[in-house]
Amino acid sequence: METAQLPGIFYELISKKAKEEFKNLWNLVQRIKSNTNAHQNGRNKRLITTEPLKLSNIFKNLPPSLDFKLENFLLYHSISLEEAFIENAELNGAELNRANLNDAKLNGAQLNGAQLNDAELNRAQLNRAQLNDAKLISAQLNDAQLNDAKLISAKLNRAKLINAQLNGAELNGAELNEAKLNDAKLNRAKLDRAQLNGAQLNRAQLNDAQLNDAKLISAKLISAKLIGAELNRAQLNGAQLNDAQLNDAQLNGAELNDAQLNDAKLNGAKLNGAKLDRAQLNHAQLNDATLDGAELNRAQLNHAQLNGAKLNGAKLNNAQLDDIVINNQTNFNNTKLKNIKCNRIKLLVSDDNIEEFNTEETIRDKFIQLGAKKENISFAQAA
Repeated sequence: METAQLPGIFYELISKKAKEEFKNLWNLVQRIKSNTNAHQNGRNKRLITTEPLKLSNIFKNLPPSLDFKLENFLLYHSISLEEAFIENAELNGAELNRANLNDAKLNGAQLNGAQLNDAELNRAQLNRAQLNDAKLISAQLNDAQLNDAKLISAKLNRAKLINAQLNGAELNGAELNEAKLNDAKLNRAKLDRAQLNGAQLNRAQLNDAQLNDAKLISAKLISAKLIGAELNRAQLNGAQLNDAQLNDAQLNGAELNDAQLNDAKLNGAKLNGAKLDRAQLNHAQLNDATLDGAELNRAQLNHAQLNGAKLNGAKLNNAQLDDIVINNQTNFNNTKLKNIKCNRIKLLVSDDNIEEFNTEETIRDKFIQLGAKKENISFAQAA
């Protein structure tokens, strides 16, 4: 391809490495245009190449006078990125805002620092892709595949990832505030220090995921699965976790003030030093859970199961504990139980033997038998 046949001013101003990349792109475009059998997408031909498309140097350190947008360039030549096949492409720093990449195959692609704000990537395949520091604000990635992808410090605020697959993905430090991830799969994903404030993760799967120091304030995780997940020091104030599965999860030092955990399963979970003031845990399962030093002041635990739970030094002042289920292994050592609302507790002696205690005197005696101190127990006066 002769240099004179390439767009003059653009070609003259870019670097030597970028010139070589642009030649390859130009040749690819000409081959697609001349191929009468090329796959069509509407009136445009699809961008398909089995060779890795390397364009990172074109986007790197462009002179201020140049404004190269890959999608516009391709559309000018009647070639579409929709349903494109460009696996293992190198597109670091690409400007693809509002681009249509629906159904595109970008497995293994490098898009570090790329701009994909408002882009459409529904059903796109981005498995093992690198999108570190990329911007995907308000992007659409519904049903997209991003398994084992790297999105460290990426910005996905208000993005839509409904039913997306992000198993094993790395999203440490990523921003997903107000993102929609309902029904998404994030098993084994790494989300340490990620921001998911106001995000929707209803029915999402985050089993064995890492969300240490993450921010999920007012997030919705109704019926989500977080079995074995790590949420140490995570901020979940006001979050909705009703019917969520958190068995064996780690929530040490987490903040769950005003959170809703009704019917949640937290069997074997670790919540040492967690803050759950005013949290709702009605009908929750906390069997064998560890809540040493946890704060549950004014929390609601009516009908909660606490068999074998450890609440050493926990604070449950002004808490509601009607019909909680405990056993002789439940530990209330030095637990604060002042001004509690508790008309009855149930002691599980065996699978078919439950004893009930329904007077202040018998309830107090049972708490004392399980380690609480008499001076730390008092009951709220009936209205």
